[in-house]
Amino acid sequence: MTAQPDGEQLRALLPSRLNERIDLVEVFSEVESTNSYLLDQPAPGAGRCKIVLAESQSAGRGRLGNSWESPAGAGLYLSVACTPASPLKHPGTLTPAIGVAIASALRNLGLEGVGLKWPNDLILADGKLGGILTELKQTNANSTSFVIGIGINIEATGRIDSGLASIGRVADLAEGLESLPTPVQLAAEIIEQLLIAIDAFELTGFAAFLERYRRLDWLAGRAVIVTTATTEHRGVVQGIGDQAELLLAVGDELLRIIAGSVRLQHDE
Repeated sequence: MTAQPDGEQLRALLPSRLNERIDLVEVFSEVESTNSYLLDQPAPGAGRCKIVLAESQSAGRGRLGNSWESPAGAGLYLSVACTPASPLKHPGTLTPAIGVAIASALRNLGLEGVGLKWPNDLILADGKLGGILTELKQTNANSTSFVIGIGINIEATGRIDSGLASIGRVADLAEGLESLPTPVQLAAEIIEQLLIAIDAFELTGFAAFLERYRRLDWLAGRAVIVTTATTEHRGVVQGIGDQAELLLAVGDELLRIIAGSVRLQHDE
């Protein structure tokens, strides 16, 4: 596993104020999992970050132990490890906040129409464009770091099995952009927006992202099946609550679901 020289190229595209807080940028031709790699490393210091990219992953991971197909040339595989300067409030709401930041990054690159599927998917034209995996790491009694894994399909047609997408169709940047950014350009834009979002999240939690998330909410109004650790619910999504919980109307009852997986009812 040999680091490629693109790390300096990535740094050159980032503002100096962000570069100053990044301890490490590594780019690999292949790694088992960018998230696993960073989780195995010492956590960055308070207010600091580490970044790893890979051209491919041999054991990419998604939520709930699912695999993430990561062939070379098909997508961006990126993980960012950060240790907040102060403890995060409601860290479980970090993933949807990051989703808002990535949607902003993609819009800055010219991609319109990106939606968010609770809790961690990026959607384009009713297809799965990407996903987010956030994992926490207790560094000591008073400090918790986190690793955010991001996968974005760039040119995935014919390279990724659509049956593995949570909504049955794979989408990629190639279908939404006439001119594709390079992986390094894409990574730089995402990292910039992500670090800005982390700063805002440290100050206000999810409140800074709630209204933007609601405008991007792909599930709102859809009939779904939500599977939690203990049961399964069928209902219609009414959006998300103040703490990024899924609001699900089941008959006359409104459920607030903190964690679970969602599929559309017509996908059965």
